[in-house]
Amino acid sequence: MATLTYLTTDELSSLIKYDPRTIRERLKDSVLLEGVHYIRPFGGRKILYIWEKIEADMGSMNAHTHTNNDFRAEGGCRVISNQLGYPGERGRTDNGFRADMVIEL
Repeated sequence: MATLTYLTTDELSSLIKYDPRTIRERLKDSVLLEGVHYIRPFGGRKILYIWEKIEADMGSMNAHTHTNNDFRAEGGCRVISNQLGYPGERGRTDNGFRADMVIEL
């Protein structure tokens, strides 16, 4: 049986470079699903995220969120997303989109 790594919200935040509030308010239960990506030990309020499940699904998460990030995945690959959102969301200022962002390779 594989060993799983359980993380608090703050620990997960440092790995995926989303702030803890974004994880709690935007990702939990929309992208990070109970029983798949996190558990509530003993049915309590505390949440522990399962790193191996999240890491395996990270590629599809970037395609299905409207939050932006910049982090290094396992192996050192840099993942950057600068998402504007759907047409009806244009003009928002709270999603972190940077129209002036330039990435040099």
